[in-house]
Amino acid sequence: MRAAYFLFLPAWFFLALSIYQGIEVQRSYVAYLVTVRAKISDRIGLIAQNMNNATQSQIQWLEFGLLCLAVWLLFYIGWWVFSDKAREGGHGK
Repeated sequence: MRAAYFLFLPAWFFLALSIYQGIEVQRSYVAYLVTVRAKISDRIGLIAQNMNNATQSQIQWLEFGLLCLAVWLLFYIGWWVFSDKAREGGHGK
């Protein structure tokens, strides 16, 4: 059962990537605001595309992280319901 905790490693990795992509979205939005204020219209399309790509990546990595946590939760619930050690107190004697 302890091996199921290894699922936390990719989950945290994917959640960290999701946070990084969220930061990229924020940076792109600030760049968009500066560009609009400075009236540099030839860069707006590139910035919007970058925002779109970063947003899609953020959602994708978040979903992967949540999938890892969901698989771990299924293993844990299965162990908790069906394991004799869980019923006895499970102190690994």
